[in-house]
This record gives sequence, structure tokens and C-alpha cells, in this order.
Amino acid sequence: MSSDFLVLPKRPLNPSDFVEFDLVSGVRKRAGALPRFTDPLLTDKIKKLAIISRLLKSLTRWLSPKFTHGSTQRRMARTLVTTLPRHFRNQIISALAPTFTGNAQSLQNVNYSMDQGFGLPTSSDPLVTIVIPIYNNWWVTYRCLRALQSNSDSTPYEVVVVDDASSDQTMDALQSIRGITVVRNLTNAGYLTSTNRGADQSSKSSKYLILLNNDTEPVDGWLDNLYQAINKDETVGIVGSALIYPNGVLQEAGGQIFAGGNAWNLGRGANPLSAQFTFAREVDYCSAASVIVRKTFWVEVGGFDSRYIPAYCEDSDLALTAWSLGYKVMYEPKSWVIHHEGLSHGKSTDSGLKKHQIANNRKLFAKWEVDLRNHWEDVGVPRFEATRSSKGIVVVCDRQLPSLTRDAGSIRTVQIIRHIQALGYHAVLVCMDNSTTQVDLDSLRSTGVEVHQDFDDFHNSISLRSERVRAIWTIRQEVYDFFGERLKQLAPTAIFIADLMDLKYREEYNPNSGIAHFQLKIANRVDHVILVSEVEAQEFNRQSKTNKTSVVWAEYEPQKSESNWEDSRGLVFVGGFRHLPNLEGIEWFADQVLPLLNQLGLRAPIRVVGSGLDAQKIAELEGKGLQMLGGVEDLAAIYKQSRIALVPLLNGSGRKGKVGEALSFGIPIVSTSVGIEGFGDIMSSGVVVADAPTELAKSIYGLHENYDLWKRASELGKEYCVSNLSSLAMRNEISRLISVELASDE
Repeated sequence: MSSDFLVLPKRPLNPSDFVEFDLVSGVRKRAGALPRFTDPLLTDKIKKLAIISRLLKSLTRWLSPKFTHGSTQRRMARTLVTTLPRHFRNQIISALAPTFTGNAQSLQNVNYSMDQGFGLPTSSDPLVTIVIPIYNNWWVTYRCLRALQSNSDSTPYEVVVVDDASSDQTMDALQSIRGITVVRNLTNAGYLTSTNRGADQSSKSSKYLILLNNDTEPVDGWLDNLYQAINKDETVGIVGSALIYPNGVLQEAGGQIFAGGNAWNLGRGANPLSAQFTFAREVDYCSAASVIVRKTFWVEVGGFDSRYIPAYCEDSDLALTAWSLGYKVMYEPKSWVIHHEGLSHGKSTDSGLKKHQIANNRKLFAKWEVDLRNHWEDVGVPRFEATRSSKGIVVVCDRQLPSLTRDAGSIRTVQIIRHIQALGYHAVLVCMDNSTTQVDLDSLRSTGVEVHQDFDDFHNSISLRSERVRAIWTIRQEVYDFFGERLKQLAPTAIFIADLMDLKYREEYNPNSGIAHFQLKIANRVDHVILVSEVEAQEFNRQSKTNKTSVVWAEYEPQKSESNWEDSRGLVFVGGFRHLPNLEGIEWFADQVLPLLNQLGLRAPIRVVGSGLDAQKIAELEGKGLQMLGGVEDLAAIYKQSRIALVPLLNGSGRKGKVGEALSFGIPIVSTSVGIEGFGDIMSSGVVVADAPTELAKSIYGLHENYDLWKRASELGKEYCVSNLSSLAMRNEISRLISVELASDE
């Protein structure tokens, strides 16, 4: 054992340390998680939190497409859902640990009358080791440990507290806490050495280290989100939390080091719920107040560099080392940690531990001067972009925030965004309608998409970065009408793309009447026009007398989970019913074709997937013999159960996503002529086409009951998918549209 420090025996946990307790609802989840404050206001505050929680749930229901309400209620709900979460989090923070406004001395004199003997539900087989270096100020450490205890994170962890020879009651108090490992420095060694010693005590099972300041209070979910962010990608070496001031204002959302060596704490003083701070992104460094570090990397470099003893700049140095070795350093916006900045070491650089900050800044620059030459220049505005090597910003505007369970248009929008990212650009998404699932929203943000749900916030953030905007891509006619002119003024040098998807005609659904005049005028106002059908693109170029039109449809790679004859039966129709042709088509099928199928003797389920119908219409269609499944998350399972994909459309234009999707699952298609419009020679690829009800019914029955016909159609469809619907073709076309000379950046 080293003569410089001691490792104290760990106090065993009690069974009650693992019983959970929920702060907001009051349901018991972990016994003993809350301090027994004598202040009666705390109990009242928790009751108020439960009321706020129910209100937010009610407002979410108001925003549901299935809920009928007036425009006034909808606007009010949107406003409150935007503003209340921050207040709600602040109240939770306040209840977890009351915010004191006095000085340090008055805080030390607070009467903590509860029993200090409590346990943290640590694991004997942890995946994460939380290292907390401390020195004096026991009241600060106490609140940090209590916050850890109150959390319900599921990632197995252990806690190593390193006491740097404290002279107050810290050591005695630590020995009364169950489940933690305590390292006691015999002489004061400083933050850096204490952290390295604590990391050395991590268990063999631990894959990651979390470096946590004792003047922090982690918010529920902080640990799980850090763990998930680093565990899903082996190239990530460090992930940092969002650091929040006790008043709910953002303190840091990662850090940026400029070429001259000066650094910024990104987002300081901002709203942590602003779109610029709610997406995962690469950063130059993260403050070690709360970071998770890959243990193999930590061991490889030997922990913090000793040249920075006793403290300051060691976290920036560790991050730069990670980048130099090929690891990424990331900011995780869903990991919230309250940081009482300055409680441990003060804020003045003239005395105490902070006086080493200026000297260590010089050491950092001297060590990394050559590497820093490749960093961004400080032009007064930091870059809030997903990657450090970003070529610039591409703004994507759609009618509604995409949901992969809602419609083919959503899938196409997400695919466009993914290709934009793969080409090295930062994707910013803003929509007219912000309703989508939280799962879809989290999925976009976790992969670096900056999703704006408030147009004023979007306008303000982009106006500060307008020189970085390389392209603006509006999807659908009404979106161009809503956003177009304002976005041109916001970023006048950006490439402007009007993605119309489908053409509109002077007479609805009648291509022979000519393209609508308001669509033709767009060609003179933008750089590119996008359609999803080659036939329509050629016609648009002819009538607009331009050559600006390109085709960008959607990618459909062959799926591993394919339909097969033995395990499948019945038909499937997929389509969102906010699109009127889908509703007209399925009603026509139910009225005109399904009775004929029943006469032919087909006894098989007709599955209808898609949201956007009210209860009355659903009941009506179910009464006609259809299985109305609504929105479905796992479409693969539905396709695998079904033997034929049905596309009975009578109106509409452009390529249909449901056709490409069915081909990717290897399921034969029966369609009307309108349904396969824009696919060229697809009829030679196994798709059966019929427009009269009798012919359509016969085609469906024959294909459903004849294995040889079904097998041949399935194989031809898969071949067509491989040859014509690849992601590579889509990416190449998007690259051509948004590429711009970047001589000043490259």
C-alpha cells in the first residue's frame, strides 16, 4: 500500500438502499433517497411538482392530431409545453437540494438534522466507476452524494470518493455512508493527483470512468445517457454532460478551443432547451465536472497529464489527446448535471487553486500549438455543428416533423437528412407542424440533427451563422410558400432547393391540364427543383423552359427480413391518411374489390397500416372487412406476415413510397396504374397492374393462391430494388445538388 494514501474498507449496503422512490409522484421507489429536511415547504413543493407533471401530460394530449380543439388552445398548449419544462426541471432541482443564496459560511451552518448514514445503490459488478475528488466543504459533497442516491439510473456503477486530506468533518462523515469506496490522501495532493488515484481503484469489470466534481448534483437520467452515448460507438473516448446553473441557465454545452489557444464554454447563459444545445455533437473538450471516459483510453494515456498538477487544463488536455489518438469527444444534451460553479475552489484566479489556471493555459498551448493550427479561428461566433470537420450547414424545412411510423414522406425526409450528414454537412431541421413522437425526436437529435421547434429560436440562431449556411432545402409546395422568401433573406448566398415531391395541375389529378402556374414560377426563384418522378421532371423542365429539375426519390435497400410463402397470408396496405388519395383508394378497394375477392373465396386478412383517421372512419372500414392497424412501429413484422402489398390508388402523382418499401421486403405488389406511376419499366419486374375492380380481384386471388406466380414476382421485385433504388444513387444526386466550393474552409 502506498504511504501517500489509504483505501478504507467499504461499508456494506442494506437491502433498503435498493428500494426505489419517485420524487414527483411520491410513489416509493428507493427508500431513504430523500434527505429528511425539517422544512415543511419541501413537502408542499413536491405536491406542486405532481400538479405540474399532470398539466404537462394534459398539454401533450392537446397537441395530439386525434384531439379536437380550437386554434387558441393549440397555440396556448404549444407555448406552455415550450416554456414549462425548464421551470419544471428547475423545481425538481430545487426539491432535490434546496438552492441557498447565502455565502459559503452560512451554507456550512445549515442544520442537517437527518441521519448521515445512508447508502448509494452501487454494484459489485459495475460497468462505470464514478470518481469524486473532494477537499473540505462537507456540505457540498453531502448534496452531491444525496443527488446520486436519489437518481434511478439503471447502469451498474460504483463510487470512489477521494478525500484530499480534508481538515473538517468530511472524513468522519464519509465513513458513515454505505456502498462507496473512500480513498484518503495523507497529505494534500491536489485535484489531478486525487482523480488519478481514484481511477486506479476502479473495479476490473468497469469499462468506463466518470469524473464528477463534488459541487455537482446529477439530475435523474444523467448516468444512463452518458453510458449509452459512449457505449454505442467504440470511436468515442469522452462524453460530457450539459452543465446547468442552479437557476436553470446553461453553464456549458461542451467547449471549443480556437487556433489561438483561447477557449469558450459553449452556451454559457443560454436556455438549455434551445435547439442549439439539444443535439449530440463533437466538441473540442468537455469540462471534467461531469464526463465519462473510456477506461482503455484512460489507461493508455496514463490518466491526467502530471504537468498540470495540481489542477486546471487537465480535462482540455485529455480531450485533445483523445482527438490526437483517433477518438471522438462528444457532448450529450440529455445528461443534465447541476454545477454550483466555484463552491469548491472559488472563481478568482488570483489566489487558491484557481491561480494555477493561467499558468496551465500556457502549458496547454505550448503542448498543442501545432495541432491547434488546424482549429477554427475565433471570429466571435462559435460553431454549433455536429462535427468538428463540418463543411457547413444545410437547412431542411418540411411540413411536419418526421415520424418513421407515419408515412413514406417522413422516411424520405430522414433519408435526405442522413445523406446530408454523411456528405459532411450539419443538418438543421425546422417544420411548420412540430407534432411527432418523442422517440423520433430523440433519434434525430442523438445523431446530431439540430431540430428547431420554435421559429423565432431558429431565425435567431441561423442569423448568427448565416455565412455557414450552404444550402436550404424546402420539402413540399406549402413549405416553400411559408419559408421560402424569409429563408432567402436569412441566408442570401445559400443554394436554394425547392423539393416539390409531386406536381400539381391546373385541374386536380389531371396531368393533361398542364402544371399549375404557381409551381412553374418557382423555377425562376430557386437554384434547383426536385421531383420524385422522372416523367414529371421532364415535363416540368419542358413547361418551365428551364433545366433545373432533378429527381430525388427515396432509398430502399433489400431487407434481411423478407416475406415468404409459408409464413405469410393476406394483403397489406400502407399509407398515411392525411394524404387524401390513400383514403380514397382504400375506400374504393373496400367497396368495389373486396366483395369480389370474397366471392372468389379468398379468406385472408386485409391489413391497413397508417394514421390520420378518426374513430368513426376506422369503425366504418373495419365493418367492411379491413383490419385497421393504425400507425405501426415494426413494419417489418407486418410485411413478413403478408403475402401481397396492395396499392389501389385512383388519384395522386409521383412515385409512391409504399411501392419501393414493399419491393425492399421482397413482397409482390398488386397495383392500379396510378399506384406505379413514375416507375418506368417496373411492370416487367413482377408488379401486377389492373384498374378495373374485376381484374384487380382476379389478379390478387391468383397471385395469393399460386406459389409459382408469387415466387417469380417476388424475385423480380427484389432484382428491381437492387438495380434501381439504392442509397448510393440518392447520395450522389444530393451531393451534386448541395455541393459548393469551400476554398476558404478546406
